[in-house]
Formats: sequence, C-alpha cells, structure tokens
Amino acid sequence: MKEQTLIIIKPKAINHCCEIWAMIKNAGFIVQEAKKVKVSPKLSEGLQSIQPDFVPLSDFVFEDECMVAILEKDNAIKDFLSLIGNRNPAKAKIGTIRALFGDSHFFDLLQSEIIVHGSKTPENAKLEIEFFYECEKVSYPVR
Repeated sequence: MKEQTLIIIKPKAINHCCEIWAMIKNAGFIVQEAKKVKVSPKLSEGLQSIQPDFVPLSDFVFEDECMVAILEKDNAIKDFLSLIGNRNPAKAKIGTIRALFGDSHFFDLLQSEIIVHGSKTPENAKLEIEFFYECEKVSYPVR
C-alpha cells in the first residue's frame, strides 16, 4: 500500500541535496511535493505543539533554509528511516544518508540535532504534512 512521509533536509545537509535526492529516487521514492522553507523559532514551536516528542531545534536550524518534501511509495516511512540511518552519524550504517553526510562531532555537541528528519509513524506523517503543506500561514517559503 502506498504511504506518504514528510522529510526535512536541514541546513547542515542542504549542500548535499543533489546526492540525497539521488539516493531517495534510487530507493524508489516518488517526490510528491518539495519546497524550501526558512524555519523560524515560531515555526519550530508549532512543530513541537503538534509533535510533543519532536526534538527541540537548536539555533543551527534557524541560520538557513531547509528542504521539506512529501515522499511516497510502499512502506515509505519504514524505508525512509532505513535510508537515513541512526540519528547519530557515528552509529549509522555505512551508506545511509546520516552516515554519509552527518557530522558526528556536531551531533555529539548538541545531542539533539540531526541533518535529515523523517516521519516516524503514519500519524506523525499526516500531522507533519498538514503542518507544512496545508497550514501555509505558518510556513515561510524561501523566495
């Protein structure tokens, strides 16, 4: 059954978007929609209000734009989480996005930041997609 997931490529990985998109497409995902957003502290608070387990964002996310996208395929959530790997780049499997493009020193300093986010459950995906794509008044597209 086709499933959707929301992904966020954060500022520390934005320079690797071409490689990340290639990995996503090679894994069989269809990109339904994608946009750049500038995440403000207010937007971050909004995410935390709909996702109580959403890890608070550090200042590094606010410094530049993020890429937000809706991906679709069978088992999209599970498959994308496998593709991105462990939150800690040093523990991520070789060949995953976080292992290839993450910075374990940076992760060790903050303990809360990851370079790529993927929805954890179908319920989370629905909430996150609605937040970024149906509540335009709270997102800030980069011009």
